[in-house]
Amino acid sequence: MLAEQAFILAIREHEGLIHKVCILYEQEQSLREDLYQEIILNAWKGISSFRGDARFSTWLYRVAIN
Repeated sequence: MLAEQAFILAIREHEGLIHKVCILYEQEQSLREDLYQEIILNAWKGISSFRGDARFSTWLYRVAIN
């Protein structure tokens, strides 16, 4: 449970970054909301690949862009 809480806190801390990416890719609000959820899901699925070599925000940005 601790890992889940840490992930949620990290996402909340960097949610502005995710919103910026969503705004760049989608103009329609409902599509931006879907994209936001998809980015979070992909980040959760890929969190095991985060090694800490870079900042979490850098890793999250790459997940969001990809």
